[in-house]
Amino acid sequence: MVLSNAEKNLENARKSLDNGEYEEAYNSSKEAERIAKETDTKYREVKDCIESSEATIEKVKEFCAVSEATNLLNKANSTFAGGSYDDAIKYAKQAEETAKRMREESKPEIEVELPEKTFKPNY
Repeated sequence: MVLSNAEKNLENARKSLDNGEYEEAYNSSKEAERIAKETDTKYREVKDCIESSEATIEKVKEFCAVSEATNLLNKANSTFAGGSYDDAIKYAKQAEETAKRMREESKPEIEVELPEKTFKPNY
């Protein structure tokens, strides 16, 4: 499904080649190659984004519950498997941002009080 446009162009190139339309065959094959390379680049981008989100969630998991981020990551993986790369990136980035936000919100507030009598100027 992801490479259907490339496959169509490749099929058109084969038909054109069989009919002796060499320039059309060449153009269709080049378009198929362009689409395949573009898809490969997008695939790698999505894969890297999902891996980055997974790593962030694993780090945050040590400090707090990350079910919301994990749900978004699962959506990213399922849309990635379905070939919807743009949606997969969107969900993966949301998962990573959610995990980071959860980590920030889970930080305890610490207040330190120091008695004044322990400070001595110029000492």
